[in-house]
Amino acid sequence: MKRSGLIILSGFFWLTLGLTGRLAASEIRIRPERPVGGQGILVELAASDSEIVRVRHQERLYHAYRASSGGREIFLPLRVGAAGSLPVLVERISADSAVEKTDLALEVSARPAESVKISAGGVRMRRRQPSRAEERDLVLDSLRRCSETRRWKEVFIRPLQGKPGTGFGVTRWRGDYQARHWGVDFIAQKGTPVAAVNSGLVVLAEHGYNIYGNLVVVDHGQGVVSAYFHLDRILKKQGDVVERGETIGTVGSTGWSSGPHLHLALYLQGAPVDPLWFIDFTRTLSGAAPGGAKSP
Repeated sequence: MKRSGLIILSGFFWLTLGLTGRLAASEIRIRPERPVGGQGILVELAASDSEIVRVRHQERLYHAYRASSGGREIFLPLRVGAAGSLPVLVERISADSAVEKTDLALEVSARPAESVKISAGGVRMRRRQPSRAEERDLVLDSLRRCSETRRWKEVFIRPLQGKPGTGFGVTRWRGDYQARHWGVDFIAQKGTPVAAVNSGLVVLAEHGYNIYGNLVVVDHGQGVVSAYFHLDRILKKQGDVVERGETIGTVGSTGWSSGPHLHLALYLQGAPVDPLWFIDFTRTLSGAAPGGAKSP
């Protein structure tokens, strides 16, 4: 099979096939045009109801979801260290089990390296409150959910209007301690309402976890999951359906925390991506200007 060519048009990739077959120009597109490590991509393509569509990306095979407008779509994560040309393989499996494969090359810009030296007290706190395997496994299992139903229709919003603190992908260190920050912090006063970034199903709501403190995890469907850590009050329970902008808790300083703030995490297909990027990206997809997407 010949490698497909890519033509850049209006901020996304239109696929121009270098092979014969059912696929034709404009049937597959990848957005954004040139993502950055730690962000993600949206793969969209036309497909019949009887077809199965899979996407191989960063050594993993994903099943694309049915789009509300027809065809298939899937948001995919990019590792924080991703850079350069990355292969993306799209497989279409017909009702008679015939497999059609299309190779694409995705150009990824390197994410600037950032690091922050934490206080000695911060290291001591982490050692006094070590990660507990049962808690960690429950949180990770909830973040890796890939339910078929898409539960949102509108753009994603920020959970509060507090000032962003430590950003996504920053390395925090002191001495021999080193760890990545897999979310973004919002600095706010204790008790500030925290809103769901979009509609979804509460899949975890727990108190007193060593690392995460009081937390809520919301499954938005199709592999998109948000998490809210270090809360003071939790106002929803597991199994609740929440709407975009609905208050799910209040800012606190529980778990690994040195002051009131919200840690927001956003996962795509079980891997963390920059939440602020994803919020802005959904606005771009809707035609709105990026930025300013804040909770009501």
